[in-house]
Amino acid sequence: MKGIAFLFAVVGGMALLLLPFGGSVRADQEAVVGISGGSGDGPQYRSIDDLPANIRQRVDELYAARNRKFTSLDGVVPEFSVAEVNVAEAVAKLSNEHNVLCGIEVVPWPADPKKLSGFTLQKVSLCLRNATPRQILNNLVLLDPTFAWVEDRGIANVVMRQALESPTYPLNIRLPAFHAKGRPYSTVFVGEPPSLLGLAEIVDRIAIGTVAGWPREFEPPVTVDAVNATPRQIINQVARELGMSWTVVWMGTDPDQTGRPWAHLFMVPHIEIAGPLRSGSNTLPQK
Repeated sequence: MKGIAFLFAVVGGMALLLLPFGGSVRADQEAVVGISGGSGDGPQYRSIDDLPANIRQRVDELYAARNRKFTSLDGVVPEFSVAEVNVAEAVAKLSNEHNVLCGIEVVPWPADPKKLSGFTLQKVSLCLRNATPRQILNNLVLLDPTFAWVEDRGIANVVMRQALESPTYPLNIRLPAFHAKGRPYSTVFVGEPPSLLGLAEIVDRIAIGTVAGWPREFEPPVTVDAVNATPRQIINQVARELGMSWTVVWMGTDPDQTGRPWAHLFMVPHIEIAGPLRSGSNTLPQK
């Protein structure tokens, strides 16, 4: 869409997608006025009210996400049923249909294409009634032990087990400090320094990019102050405040030919498993 600032950045080989789902993180829609909202030679928007209707709807959804009623990990889900899907897709359904706050990481680690040749995600089926999200997640990772899950202050992080247990996996690395003040939330992850996914601790190991379908100037601004935290915890901090679930999905090898793993990060109101898995294939890409 000409003139709209779409955010896509590659940082070390992994892509990150942020989905609205709802530390010290603050957001204020009323403050987003009187700025330019385009790029290149396209239209410039002086305020959020000048956005085209379809883009304005997306931005409104970002702000509305914080006000949704969420199901806690110990709440009750009347019925949960999936058939012949992988665990990541099952958790995305739990998040979307029952408002459970989740972070899903489909990143095999170590991401060695030779060792991953032919690697396939297992399909699972599950039907439970009057179960808690905690019980549903426990059953899903029992059905496919390739995945594990951990809780971080109300967010269920579902991660490929080998990655979760690896001290070299980028989202496990503990950072001494990370601060971002009053920035559109996606620019906390990529963009002008300091950006989380642009830190050497991450870039040297993997390329992670983000995608947004709206002018990033109109996103909810956030302030993050984190000390001795992992990148996963920092992403959770933003997600928790803005009411967003999120996914990081491996896309293969970095297109800049450095040989690093490559993934996408997504955080938006309706969570999806992006990339090759979205097409229905359960086989992870090799390059």
